[in-house]
Amino acid sequence: MLNLLRYSQLLALAVLLAVVVALSLLYRGLVFDAMIEAETHASVALTKTFANAIWPAHASFVKRAVSLDRPSLAGRAEIAALDQDLRQLSAGLSVVKVKIYDLNGLTVYSSDASQIGEDKLANPGYLRARDGYPASNLTYRERMDAWEGQLAERHILATYVPVHVYDAAPVEAVLEIYTDVTPLVERMERSQWTILAAVLGAMALVYLAIQLSLVRYKRLLREQEAARVAQEERIRHQAYHDSLTGLPNRARFGEQLEEALRRAKRTGAPLGLLFLDLDLFKRVNDSLGHDAGDALLRLAAERIRRAVREADMLFRMAGDEFTVLLEDVRGPEEAAMVAGRVLEGVAEPLQVGEHQLAITASIGIALYPDDEALGERLIKAADTAMYRAKELGRNRYAFFAPELNQRLESQVIAEAALRRAASGGRAAVGS
Repeated sequence: MLNLLRYSQLLALAVLLAVVVALSLLYRGLVFDAMIEAETHASVALTKTFANAIWPAHASFVKRAVSLDRPSLAGRAEIAALDQDLRQLSAGLSVVKVKIYDLNGLTVYSSDASQIGEDKLANPGYLRARDGYPASNLTYRERMDAWEGQLAERHILATYVPVHVYDAAPVEAVLEIYTDVTPLVERMERSQWTILAAVLGAMALVYLAIQLSLVRYKRLLREQEAARVAQEERIRHQAYHDSLTGLPNRARFGEQLEEALRRAKRTGAPLGLLFLDLDLFKRVNDSLGHDAGDALLRLAAERIRRAVREADMLFRMAGDEFTVLLEDVRGPEEAAMVAGRVLEGVAEPLQVGEHQLAITASIGIALYPDDEALGERLIKAADTAMYRAKELGRNRYAFFAPELNQRLESQVIAEAALRRAASGGRAAVGS
């Protein structure tokens, strides 16, 4: 009987220990999966910023690198420029190493220059990213060459991320981001051993210890989720907004234009595009300095924002160029009315420091489906019309379609004639 009781106690202890170990491993797996998911999301968000802000300047080099001499690839000036841009993009983050692969598996860039030119075509993570899906792998490195030198005894999360301008666009390259997650892993492991020690030291408190571990696990998840959301929002805002005016930028404009065109085709509602350029802005910028030019752009942006309709979307494209998307616009007359309000708003005198300035704008107007243009062709149409407005003397708007310009000019002449006739009639009655 004693032996049976002893064996029963040992069996109960073994079962209890097995339960404790199983729960500990489950806890570790859940926390590590959550950490990997959060860091993968952060790497994807960082890659989106890379695709929008940096990739256009280096895309052509990456695509033709396969035709260049591989031994001399690391010494090219394009690699140094790419390295500088990536360092600036990763500043303040836990990124310790970055690689860029082309669609042939060639390592076009690596922060470890000795790896440039290597073939990664057989790497499963690379292949998955080339197919459009991010892939992450957590490893422990005893030694690793990183941006700031050699790292020792670090937990590294390597994430392969497809590079494309937007989600539906074709993959143009693969970015591999190495993130140092050692502090997170060590904190999780310390938490795991603390829980095991508490359970082994006081079996009577097993249930309470498990509950405490779950609470701590949930708190870690909340903290990681909050940090991930904040980081993604910050990166997304930087990628899609102009830092000077706070307006959505060219990248955001491209997305919104595609969405607006899809809605217009689906509903049959017309769509208008205003392309605006400040007249003689360069003269102000050169004579008063860039600070005054920046202040002028901020004030002009605010004037344009107040002049357009509440539902209209305003973007800063580059320099002194702005665009306005007019959805559900009721024909060219309403588009002309909005453009007229913008011209009036911009033309009001502006106070920039000690200087009172008076500037004007030229606006080109393109309409869908009237101008039978989509996407880049619609932008080109509005841009062409804007230059037409400048040729006509600036401080005016012009339509891409010549017949609309003629109709509106005739309407303006007729209205002026009516006003003169009414004024002459009142003068005759008075005499």
